Amino acid sequence: MSTHRAALLVTATLVCIVSPTRACDSLVTESTSQNYRPEDDATRWGRALMHELRELHARDEKMPQQPWAEETPPAAASLPDIAPEFVSAPWHGLYLATKGLGLCRQEKFEEAIRYLEQAVMFLLDSRTLKIELAMAYNATGQEEAACRIYEELIGMNEGEELATALQRGVTDQDALCNLAYTYTRCGRADDAMACYRSVLTHNPDDERARLGMQFTEIKAGAWQYGWPEMPYEPPSGGRQLACKEDVAGKRVLLDACHGGAGDIFQGVRFGQTLKKLDAQEVILRVPGYLQRIMHGCVGIDKVCTLGDEPPEFDVCAPLLSLPRILELSPDEIPTQPYLHADPVVVDEWREKFTQDGAQKIGVCWLSGTAYHTPHLRAAAKMRTIGPQELKSLQVKGATLYSLKQGTSPEERAALPGVKTPEEKRRGFIDALGIIANMHKVITVDTSIAHLAAASGKEVLLLLPRQADCRWMEDQDGSEWQNRSPWYPTIRIFRQKPGEPDMCNAIKRACEAASR
Repeated sequence: MSTHRAALLVTATLVCIVSPTRACDSLVTESTSQNYRPEDDATRWGRALMHELRELHARDEKMPQQPWAEETPPAAASLPDIAPEFVSAPWHGLYLATKGLGLCRQEKFEEAIRYLEQAVMFLLDSRTLKIELAMAYNATGQEEAACRIYEELIGMNEGEELATALQRGVTDQDALCNLAYTYTRCGRADDAMACYRSVLTHNPDDERARLGMQFTEIKAGAWQYGWPEMPYEPPSGGRQLACKEDVAGKRVLLDACHGGAGDIFQGVRFGQTLKKLDAQEVILRVPGYLQRIMHGCVGIDKVCTLGDEPPEFDVCAPLLSLPRILELSPDEIPTQPYLHADPVVVDEWREKFTQDGAQKIGVCWLSGTAYHTPHLRAAAKMRTIGPQELKSLQVKGATLYSLKQGTSPEERAALPGVKTPEEKRRGFIDALGIIANMHKVITVDTSIAHLAAASGKEVLLLLPRQADCRWMEDQDGSEWQNRSPWYPTIRIFRQKPGEPDMCNAIKRACEAASR
């Protein structure tokens, strides 16, 4: 290998390990000055990529010249200039790969796919890049393309039945687990379950496969198998609740130590279930920002905050494990309203709204994206309505009020008719007070949906094609296609297969809201 190539590879290796975002530029400038913080997944993928590139280099001289390496790929014309001798496999593949990886870290998946598709052509043996490309496909809703990559990685031949491939044996369990997840996104629950079972047969302790299988079961309504056992450390001296027969006569501590606000709003209903099982007292321990709104929650006797020493109790359990511990099915969960707005707060907000007799509808179009990887954040963003889709949010004869604190100039331009109460809000206490003054709520899948429905408000819920498992199956004829076992006041409006965005679902919800 030439000195120039060696220097180039060392430079790219160092930069790729620090940050794939800048690695592509090192192929042009050979500069190694970096002053930014590495991201865990970027470091992991960078090292994996460089390991594979070193393996490729070890047999570089023996590699046959690939047909596409004889000329510059068309898309390479738009890239920064590179010395002609490097526009060949695998070195130009490194350039394309690091550019694509960097764009993935910036959550620019559509653009990243363009580079990764080319990089995979140069680096045919790179399992790492193929998985990254498949993940980018999933992040942009191209699940069928992702399936084809994972099927190739598990050794599944074109046109072959999944069962045949599984019977032959799969060595790449990671790819198989990812394929199962992607099958779930495609609505192929049976195939997903078959993949998860195969992974668990080889490794019963595989956490991803176990959770994936359980969430698939939840979506299908098989709750007796689905609800996961959440990792939980009972408070000092505490004994964890083992089964529903263990409830009667006990003081039960519910720890809301998993999930976000929406998960907790959804789960606190199980205080009622414990009361029906003759619990002596139900104590709820929640994050401090939710303590006030939980006072008066039906089925809850005492409320305290996480981190504080709880009142005396006999048994305890993580809130989100109760469906599993109590062996609940969809028709056994409490569905009556259980969260109530403070009457004083309701009156305060009533004075701020126009009393013109028009129907008042609260709207929320933004879902939380506080996740630790770009791909999880991309999945969460699919629940959010973009500025262009917002233009479809119009209800005849109604006044729309924003349920989110503050709006951006772009949002105001897309929603000129939506009124935004700009007064400083005291978190969910004020959000529930505003909701109580609305006739209906139109919202994406976020904590506002759970808060409104838990209070008994009529909610028109907008769901993307890839919705959370709690909203059950969306297949034609499914009992839960347009409604929820959790909240009888929710009507679901789903993005249908083939629809490029949420616009049609929004229009259907708006038509329903006007009636």
